[in-house]
Amino acid sequence: MDGCEISFLGETYLTLFLGRAHLGEKYRLLSFQSVDGAMREFTRRFERVFLTIGACGVLVSLLLSAIASRSISSPLSDLIARLRESERTGKLRSDYRINSSAKEVNLLAEAFNRAAQAVCESQERLDEAYLQFIETMAQALDARDPYTAGHSTRVSVYSTSIAQAMGLPPEQVRIIDIGARLHDIGKIGIPDAVLQKPGRLTEEEMRLIRLHPQIGKRILEKVGRFRDYLPIVEFHHEDYGGGGYPLGLKGKEIPFNARIVHVADVYDAIRSDRSYRKAMPVERVVELLESGSGKQFDPNVIEVFLFLLHEWEQLGEESLALV
Repeated sequence: MDGCEISFLGETYLTLFLGRAHLGEKYRLLSFQSVDGAMREFTRRFERVFLTIGACGVLVSLLLSAIASRSISSPLSDLIARLRESERTGKLRSDYRINSSAKEVNLLAEAFNRAAQAVCESQERLDEAYLQFIETMAQALDARDPYTAGHSTRVSVYSTSIAQAMGLPPEQVRIIDIGARLHDIGKIGIPDAVLQKPGRLTEEEMRLIRLHPQIGKRILEKVGRFRDYLPIVEFHHEDYGGGGYPLGLKGKEIPFNARIVHVADVYDAIRSDRSYRKAMPVERVVELLESGSGKQFDPNVIEVFLFLLHEWEQLGEESLALV
């Protein structure tokens, strides 16, 4: 059996010669098959299969690309959010998760955590030195006058006791604590002759004394880390009903932290001996505080402080002196 190709009317045919013995040697059957027709059908089927495979390949590629993109972009977005948070709060956390499917992202997270931890450790050492500096400043100020020795520390203790009793958050209590220690720092700029004068101050000397809140503000405002304490330093002599100094603020115009320190400052001043008078007894102090509520002092702060005084009095005079 053999065959050949023939063309007829522009189309190619494959012919096969089929020999049949019973027909004799002189007779053969011819079988015609259109090659072009067969190829057209094959081509159409091949194109459909190819298009299907191609479409599936594109979908798989897009899916893999989306997954890969998500595995990288999501951790990076979280990292950017973490940096923005640290910019807002001033604190850099070192607990960034390391669970990305991308090795490069995990390496970046590890480096970020190490850097954040180093910053935190440096910040802790700086804060410790900073607090020691504050203590030294307060002690140096109190040491100028034996009658005011320990005043800043006691005002800080009273102020933080009030703040805690009022349920203020720990960070605000910390600000009140340090601000109270620094509240009289401006007296560094007042001459000893005025600060330690045994008798009544003249009007000129009184005006000089009343400059110490603004002097303190000018001293501290040059250091960015002291900005949270400036309202206490500047406004701890403002009276709730008006008439205080340096600006004559009234009511809620006075920062709340300064209102707390104002009560503690006056209490310690009248409970301590001075060169020109003796300390007042607790009973008289309580009367003055009650009469000054809403006038000189914030009524809410006075209410809490009087409650604390009552508790301390129940503990005994010795415990009260140690508070």
